[in-house]
Amino acid sequence: MSKELEDIEAKYSTLTVSSEKNGTEYAEVDVEDLAFLIQNGFKQAERVQELEQKLAEIRFVNNDYDKINKRYRAALEEIITLEEYNNMPNFWHDEGDFYDYLENLARKALEEEEK
Repeated sequence: MSKELEDIEAKYSTLTVSSEKNGTEYAEVDVEDLAFLIQNGFKQAERVQELEQKLAEIRFVNNDYDKINKRYRAALEEIITLEEYNNMPNFWHDEGDFYDYLENLARKALEEEEK
């Protein structure tokens, strides 16, 4: 909290009623303090809007990263399960087929990222 706000808070922490009209109580407030509070309120409202916009952008980017991570995780899980098949005879014709398959799997995950 700024020094000005702290001073205003201390100054008006105990307001006393200075007048009453039609059941509404009135207290005296320094016009400069009131103007400062109004201006500060507008500044704070603008700052809140800026922060809400940044938060929306962060959530959007974070959502994209979540989607990318899910694709990578699926590709990695598939690669991990291939180790079992790699040890089986005649599953892969040669080592090149195995690595070609892994390369295609990785390329597929990367291509989906670009879409």
